[in-house]
Amino acid sequence: MADAWIPAAGRALDLAGGISGDALELAAVGLDVTVADISPVALAAVEAEAKSRGLSVLTCQVDLESEAIPAGPWEVITVGNFFDPAMMESITSELAPGGVVAVVVATIENLERNERPSRRFLAEPGQVRECLVGQPEQQAGRARHPALTVLHYDEAWRDNGRHEAHAVMTNDSDASLVRAKRRWRAVARTWTPGGFEIHSQSRELSAHLVDFVSNRLDAAAGSRVLVYDAMAGEPSLAAAIERWDPSSMALTRTPETGPLTVHPYSAPTQRHRYGYDQPHANAPTVPMEDLGVVLVPGLAFAHDGGRLGRGRGYYDRLLARLPPSTPRIGVAFDHMVLDRVPCEAHDVVMTHLVTPTGVRRVSPAPAEGRDG
Repeated sequence: MADAWIPAAGRALDLAGGISGDALELAAVGLDVTVADISPVALAAVEAEAKSRGLSVLTCQVDLESEAIPAGPWEVITVGNFFDPAMMESITSELAPGGVVAVVVATIENLERNERPSRRFLAEPGQVRECLVGQPEQQAGRARHPALTVLHYDEAWRDNGRHEAHAVMTNDSDASLVRAKRRWRAVARTWTPGGFEIHSQSRELSAHLVDFVSNRLDAAAGSRVLVYDAMAGEPSLAAAIERWDPSSMALTRTPETGPLTVHPYSAPTQRHRYGYDQPHANAPTVPMEDLGVVLVPGLAFAHDGGRLGRGRGYYDRLLARLPPSTPRIGVAFDHMVLDRVPCEAHDVVMTHLVTPTGVRRVSPAPAEGRDG
């Protein structure tokens, strides 16, 4: 749930996590982790498991119902399967600038199907959110620390059979998202399944694109499909491009400064320093209204249409200039499509995704750009 926003460095505090495994996952990504729990048995189990995995965690025995949480600042604070309103309200003051809070707590609805956790450790509907972001500006005569911004919040029955509130919040959403994107890009550039065959997967993907895009161009206001020349690790469009008339395609150029420009596919090209072909700077341009379909590369995509680009915003700025009705198709291998990717307000959502298993329409939500 919180993977998109958790930093890869800094101090992390796992509150009441016991042997849930959150602390070990945080340590595995490079955080300095402290586990705070009332149970010496649980703490000993965490230490033993961490040692067996070659990880290092600190432990702290504390009664979170009557004692203060360990002093920060903490870049990450997680809470697992334990709810105490006073403890939750104290979290904000111990969070480092740009810090992230991740909470998994069962709600009272869980009692409909489960006897445990007992009622005293369950949250009322919406109560987790209220404790973290809905408190008054003044409490006990002191100004509160800045309220948290919600990155993700929902309450639902989970695959584990429990009804839980899942929350991810931060005291600086801009810093958290920028940091999250940086981390995800580093992972995405190296993430390829064993035995993966990029050429055959690209051919399967292209086969799905040919009919879909051809039908779209027939019905679209624009007459061209915007394609790209693949960078290392990206799906190749070569098999689809072979099937389309060059006059029905356009290609982007990445300038040294300024936004992407769009040119006829048949224009003379030159090699970009990053290894793909692009039109010469003096090639004629194609008006944005001539684009009937836009094929968009990226490092990763979300099922809801979010996109993780390469960090410079080129494609976001280009896509923002399109008529809203223009299909924006994220092109990805199946392993590049995730439950979610970190998104900012300026990120442009895809309308469709194409993978080797087919083309599907996706729901509107935030997204991101290539080289950006």
